[in-house]
Amino acid sequence: MIDHTEPVKPKKLAIGVYAIETTFKSTDTAYFVCVYAEEYGWQHQGNKHLLTIKTRSMPPPFLFHISPLAALLFLSGLFSGLTIGLMTLDQNELQVLALIGNEEQKKNANVILPLRRRGNFLLCSLLLGNVLVNSIIPLIFSGLTSDLFAVILSTIAIVVIGEIIPQAICSRRGLVVGAKTIYITYLVILITSPISYPISKFLDWVFGIEIVHVYDRERLMEYIRITRPYNKLEEDELNIITGALELNHKTVGEVMTPLGDIFMIPITAKLNSALVSEIVHNDYSRIPVYDKEKSNVVALLYAKDIVLYAAEEQIPIEMIVKSTKHPLIYTRENKRLKSVFDEFKQGKCHMAFVKARNKNQKGIIGLITMEDVLEEILQSEILDETDIVTDKKQVRKQGTGKEFAEFLKIGEGKRLSHYISPQTFHAVFNLLSTNVKPFSSTYISKTVLRKILEQKVFHEVKFHDEPIAKSKRSNEMLYVAGQAADYFIMIIEGRVKVSIGKERLHFECRQFSYFGLPALELNADCLSKIKSENLQMTNEIFAHPVFIPEYTVQVSKENCLYMKISRRFYLTACKATILETQWLKESKNVSREMDTFFHKAVDSKHLGGTWIKTHYFPKKISKGRCQQN
Repeated sequence: MIDHTEPVKPKKLAIGVYAIETTFKSTDTAYFVCVYAEEYGWQHQGNKHLLTIKTRSMPPPFLFHISPLAALLFLSGLFSGLTIGLMTLDQNELQVLALIGNEEQKKNANVILPLRRRGNFLLCSLLLGNVLVNSIIPLIFSGLTSDLFAVILSTIAIVVIGEIIPQAICSRRGLVVGAKTIYITYLVILITSPISYPISKFLDWVFGIEIVHVYDRERLMEYIRITRPYNKLEEDELNIITGALELNHKTVGEVMTPLGDIFMIPITAKLNSALVSEIVHNDYSRIPVYDKEKSNVVALLYAKDIVLYAAEEQIPIEMIVKSTKHPLIYTRENKRLKSVFDEFKQGKCHMAFVKARNKNQKGIIGLITMEDVLEEILQSEILDETDIVTDKKQVRKQGTGKEFAEFLKIGEGKRLSHYISPQTFHAVFNLLSTNVKPFSSTYISKTVLRKILEQKVFHEVKFHDEPIAKSKRSNEMLYVAGQAADYFIMIIEGRVKVSIGKERLHFECRQFSYFGLPALELNADCLSKIKSENLQMTNEIFAHPVFIPEYTVQVSKENCLYMKISRRFYLTACKATILETQWLKESKNVSREMDTFFHKAVDSKHLGGTWIKTHYFPKKISKGRCQQN
């Protein structure tokens, strides 16, 4: 094709070198060279390669290629990252984050959750979008370079920018990236829905509904263990979770106390000081009672039951257990701890006797308590202030048992010729509990008040025909005006002379008169300290404003029996009442602690005097007697 519509005049640059400037009207066309001579006219110079001019259109600017290429690589990376990030987010995990996550996590989870519930539709849309974008990228590269380099460059860009980097980011930050790009995701779903929606329905029909991640008990325990460095759980918390999950797999036989390690007493035994000391030394609140063989348990004795009985009476154990009749709970060796724990929670009893799994085998083989089950849940031993633990099956007690045994022996010794009837004892008890405020049920319970009256709180002053030595006459002065006193006195038998004021007015007081009430008064601060202190009360608790009587009380010239209670002893009784209340709530054996309090409070410095032994049986009072130290 020859087009010479407009002749071109060459410009000579050098010998044999000419430059021609011209404009071609069409592109992608071959032009040939023609030379004009006057003799011959226009002569075609042939179609050789060197004599042929090929034209092409001008390529667009470089930025015209880079802008769509960058956008496509961004979309490729986004689709690839969202495929990994969103599809790896479990629906259950999203629901958990929506409920208990922080504010940002709740917001992001609520945004993604509706879309994530349609997993196959989301997957198909993202994959179609990714494939479409990745197909266009090589075409753009081919416009910038040769075909070979276009393939190489597009492959590198897609792998690095479109796959590796976004998947590495979204696998760790899928929740945030997915929530921030949610509108782009919806747009892709809308564009690809004509193809992706039918495919997703087909996948739903073939593979069914997507199965969420569910952890059974074993997997959950192992998951908690292996994520320990990251879940911020303390060791105790981890043990409790593990113990609770294992509760349904462990059996009673694995945690019970074997029969040989159980402290038991025979039903033929009698309640004496030796037996009480043994019970207190072992320090158990519930003691099984067996008949002939240890495997034949017939009753259950609570330690609190023996408090009401005097050791020297040697009451048969059989009589005590018949009057209490505590229920016996049995379970099987192969029973799950979870079932036993549920029975304990019903409150019928916190102890069960274990029978063998073979029903033909009679008798018990062990014992399990609520504490044993709780220790399995906590995965550690439950210790109190009296425990020494060497092994779970070898637990022995120490503490105040000796003190309680000594408490039982207080008052044993020579008999007094003086006799205090139960009627007098009962009258004093009723008078204190009803008419004297510090001894009302608000401060002192009736059980503790009986304990008070059983201590060395009674003093006796005797007068004989012979003159009384001057050193002994100090016993006659119960109170002296102007001298501080920290005790309360009640006249039980005899008379006292009271002198009041500067005028020394005299009058006599007889039976059941009492003095020194201000010495026992408690203010709110002192009462709160008693409730908050541990078993051993500090001297600060015993400190109080000094009571200085304005009168003098002196025993008249006849025998007199009076009750004297110091403030220290009274505060001890108040603490014992608090312990008794806690025992009623917590079902703990607090009687030993109560007796220990009284034992520590009963000494010659604070009480002295006469020990009144009055024996109490259920619903009745036996005869009493008075003994002298």
